Amino acid sequence: SSGINAEYGVSEFLQFLLSQPPEVDPALRERERDDDRARCRDSEKHQSELFLRRLVKDTIAKDRREGVKRDYSVYALAKSRALAEVVSIEAGQDLHSCLQTYFLSHLSS
Repeated sequence: SSGINAEYGVSEFLQFLLSQPPEVDPALRERERDDDRARCRDSEKHQSELFLRRLVKDTIAKDRREGVKRDYSVYALAKSRALAEVVSIEAGQDLHSCLQTYFLSHLSS
């Protein structure tokens, strides 16, 4: 009979624990938010990298067709400058069209 009482006591105690609001360390919550932001930034940076890599390839091909001769370093520089400007893109703006604009403006400057 003591076994049943002990079980009853345990389940009551569990109910009590479950009914308590979880105490979350604010620092932990902040860290998780930072991690999410960092993950988001990393993925955005990765997307930007991939997009710019394709854009460089396409632009080189287009330039060749049109007989435009540029040194590869010019494309590389425009690409890295465009990538550096990712931080200034506002939420809601189209990442790819902004990157393309930055890249082309750096390329022609």
